[in-house]
Amino acid sequence: MRMAVCPGIIAACLALVCGCRSLGPSALRTTYPQYNETLARNLNQEFLLNLVRLKYRDTPFFLDVSNITSSETMMGKATVSADFNFNPFANTIVKPGIEGTYSQTPTLSFVPVQGEDFLKKLMSPIPVGTVVLLAQSGVSIPRVFSLCIERINDLDNAARASSLIPEWVPHPDRFNRLVDLLGQLQREDLVQFGRKEAGKNNEYLLRIKSGKKYADQVREVKELLGMPQDRDTFILAPDILDGGEDRLAVRTRTVLSVLAFLSHSVEAPPEDIKAGRVVVVRNPDGSEYDWNKLTGRLIHVYCSKKRPENEYVSVQYRGSWFYLKDDDQNSKATFFALCMLFRLQAAQLAPSMPVLTIPVIR
Repeated sequence: MRMAVCPGIIAACLALVCGCRSLGPSALRTTYPQYNETLARNLNQEFLLNLVRLKYRDTPFFLDVSNITSSETMMGKATVSADFNFNPFANTIVKPGIEGTYSQTPTLSFVPVQGEDFLKKLMSPIPVGTVVLLAQSGVSIPRVFSLCIERINDLDNAARASSLIPEWVPHPDRFNRLVDLLGQLQREDLVQFGRKEAGKNNEYLLRIKSGKKYADQVREVKELLGMPQDRDTFILAPDILDGGEDRLAVRTRTVLSVLAFLSHSVEAPPEDIKAGRVVVVRNPDGSEYDWNKLTGRLIHVYCSKKRPENEYVSVQYRGSWFYLKDDDQNSKATFFALCMLFRLQAAQLAPSMPVLTIPVIR
């Protein structure tokens, strides 16, 4: 009677043992990018969803993923069975076998972002320091000023468009001219921001450097601001009543008013407009005001009955799809600035609600 053990059994057992030892690093390489991509996509969807909610004057709501845990299990065994034949001239049949199981059990913990501290942050004016930080972090001056500032000196940036139900047509032409000029000077490195200590607080400075090539633009900026032509450095004063020859009185929006302002960029289905589900602002002649003239400089949210193909981020709400186009770089840049603004202003708060933990069952 002869019995030969297949060498593959030994190799399989060794592979199984090695696989168990490398499970942790291998799983991390596989799952980390997937979780990262999924969380980033969900964060974008949440912001877009809240913009759409505000378009319909529905209540916005924010959730934050506070914790992710994942347990992974791999089990295996190798078996050998044989059919013995008592004929001395016959071979014994050996039947090797391998069994293995792998399981992954992720658990997600959600925290509702709300409570007194969060609401205060959401409804408090954005600090001037945050505006400067965004401008110094790669967000253009036209974008960050248009988003965050309602008024600077006597220039109004469609302040009432930040309200949930605006009752008039905004005309921020002079403000738009100002930020466009500042954008030109910023690209030529003729605009700088600074900071200096002022008692217990810091004061933030705006410096407009002189340059022969852009002398006309610099002069027009100072004229729009009502500032002396012989001054180059101005203090950004976070009080609309605190202006002066060397101080620019700045009134900033709140995060909630920024969201309300950008919600006007959301297209609405004709049937929802007809049914009165969204606010319609009228021109003096009774025609509908085109918000794209104002918010189109920053962002445009499209609407479709079918799921869009060329989407950067999309959500379904009230039977329609709302989305940003993937090739709309201007809207994507504003959306990025909005997410950063929210994180800077309101996300560094301790949770005031119990953590909601949900095991994911496959």
